[in-house]
Amino acid sequence: DYHKIRQRLENRIRHQISKIKQGGSYELLSVLKNGIIRLSRFCSTILVLPLVIVVIILVRLIGPIYRIRFGYFSVDRIGHFAFDIEYYLTGIQQTENNRCIDLFAFRGDLCNEQLGRMFRRKAFVHNVFWVFFKVNRWFPGAGNHSVLPGRVTNRSRDLSGRFAHLSRSLCFTDDENSQGRRYLETLGMKELDRFVCLIVRDAHYLNVRYPITSGGWDYHSYRDSDLKRYKEAAQYLVSEGYWVLRMGKYVDKPLDSSQERIVDYANSAERCDFLDIWLMANCHFAISSSTGLDAVADAFRRPVVLVNFLPLSHFQSWSETVLVPKRLRWLNNDRRKLTLNEHLTHNYVRSDGYQSAGIVIEDLTGQEICDAVIEMHQRLTGLWN
Repeated sequence: DYHKIRQRLENRIRHQISKIKQGGSYELLSVLKNGIIRLSRFCSTILVLPLVIVVIILVRLIGPIYRIRFGYFSVDRIGHFAFDIEYYLTGIQQTENNRCIDLFAFRGDLCNEQLGRMFRRKAFVHNVFWVFFKVNRWFPGAGNHSVLPGRVTNRSRDLSGRFAHLSRSLCFTDDENSQGRRYLETLGMKELDRFVCLIVRDAHYLNVRYPITSGGWDYHSYRDSDLKRYKEAAQYLVSEGYWVLRMGKYVDKPLDSSQERIVDYANSAERCDFLDIWLMANCHFAISSSTGLDAVADAFRRPVVLVNFLPLSHFQSWSETVLVPKRLRWLNNDRRKLTLNEHLTHNYVRSDGYQSAGIVIEDLTGQEICDAVIEMHQRLTGLWN
């Protein structure tokens, strides 16, 4: 309604003023440039609106014979983007009726060019379809002609078990596979060598990609982990013949290791959007502290060790996973550990939620992380008892 629109407009103006104050003249030019782009898009939308309405009416008329749907994907966060496009594509595998065409728009700043390229090979994508999606919602029967992303319908969670029962849909070209293998060869990796991708979450990615937000990103800090605590696990993997590649687009600290088989890929000159996806898709398994990039491993059906995971109620049950949460203790109860029921009940997605409840968060020790990795290795090699 009017009051909501006014409130959103006021918040937007305050946000832009805050950006200008912090960024100076450079940010002022950026705001003006973005404003001009948005204004031109708005004017273009008004001009094509009559044509769009006619198309939507035609879509309704031919619907009983051939169905056309309009949808979008939020592409600003790699976890949602990777999961949602694979979830959509596996859903198409289950559809027997092929008399349907889906037209998509990407919304937000594309977080990974390779993922965008791979999805475009599978579906029709153009930003103009966002206008069709919005106008389509004005007409009766919009649900039959809309495709919503998993981020909206199921919070990017495989509640129907598609990943467990269907083969992956996203795939690489022969040239891309050759490019990925050439990179492994430059590291000294042989054809039969196995590698593990290591992802340790910190705040640096969000601070770099979205540097100005109301209140900052501190409310996510309960999900961060200390990179040093993963050394034991990395060294164990090397002793078992693996290579370990530390992943990340923007990371806070370098990986301190003299081991040839432990590679700080995230800080290397070779790091790129393509290898971010190819390595996650082809690793023997991944280790993650629960962050967006591990969704790529999930989408490509690679096993994942999830350690220092919170909140526990978000655990994955649809993929091959060994999961160990952070330890929660009551602050004023002799620091007693929370029971499983209490762990699930105190399901907070902000750091201040745990603080208000009187709960202290403790990271896993290096040995506990290593134990989880040992379990995954033994499960995959048939040694787990």
